[in-house]
Amino acid sequence: MYQHPLFDLEEIFDKPLRRYELFFSVIDLSIFDKVKSMGRRPISRAAILRALIFKNLKTIASLSDLSAELYERPTLASMLGFVPGDKPIPVERFSSYLKIPVIHFSRR
Repeated sequence: MYQHPLFDLEEIFDKPLRRYELFFSVIDLSIFDKVKSMGRRPISRAAILRALIFKNLKTIASLSDLSAELYERPTLASMLGFVPGDKPIPVERFSSYLKIPVIHFSRR
């Protein structure tokens, strides 16, 4: 039994961001985006999640570095789902997604 590769190797090595674009194209994160009719325009939750995954894949040291990279590379920002050329995404927006709620168990 022969399994065909998911991605063409020539496409992956053609452009530096192409492999990330291919990686994120197979992941459906649309469930994380809720449409609000009122209030300020929210930052896409799916885009934030993609950016955090990208941070780990690329081994970016800090959330500040991630925010700067997204601001300096509009192609990357667009690929991850952000509006390119917008002001830098605050580090707090990323860190709020990294907080895991603590569950306390009562002992009987």
